[in-house]
Amino acid sequence: MALRTRRNQPIDPVPFLVVLCTAFLLIFSAGPVYVLSLGAPIHTAVGASIAVFLGCGAVIYYQMVWVARPELAGEVPAQAVLERYFYGIIAALLVMVLLSLPLL
Repeated sequence: MALRTRRNQPIDPVPFLVVLCTAFLLIFSAGPVYVLSLGAPIHTAVGASIAVFLGCGAVIYYQMVWVARPELAGEVPAQAVLERYFYGIIAALLVMVLLSLPLL
């Protein structure tokens, strides 16, 4: 399977598939249970998880495939990568806190 950017450059599909599958596992392991705990029926809980996954999948595709620049893959400095991880961890913690507020 050859994924191509908007510039028609081929990219490696493995990182995209790994991130997409990880998003699927996280959303469908916690999503329905979270929506059920808010009092929604099961079909609404699963439908909400599907909608969230499709939205995340579109964002992941856009970031990792559509606007990817494979010619710059080796030029990212380590400091920038560490800053991105740090901000990602902070964002994940904030999302977890916000999602736990209705359950208190």
